[in-house]
Amino acid sequence: MTLSMLNAPADEYEVIITSGATAALKLAGECFPWTPGHSTCAYTTVNHNSALGIRQLAAAAGAQTQAVDLQQLVIRDPQQQQQQGQQQQDQGSCYSMFIVPA
Repeated sequence: MTLSMLNAPADEYEVIITSGATAALKLAGECFPWTPGHSTCAYTTVNHNSALGIRQLAAAAGAQTQAVDLQQLVIRDPQQQQQQGQQQQDQGSCYSMFIVPA
């Protein structure tokens, strides 16, 4: 019923109910497919403590962690982004997480 309310196909999505935001963030960090030495857990310098707890889970799984100041983010040159994307593809598939407050 929840998926249909969100117009989300059941063969692509699942619904997980937790006791709250802290439990949901912990579950996301524990289940995330970190690739040791390649994945990055980036988070904003201003964030909820529960969101910041994910960085410990990422580090324990061998991922890099990085604090990001939102005011310092800039739009990159599209050609530079394409080159970086190609470099990442050459290294193989991995996932990274960027945690921002709502």
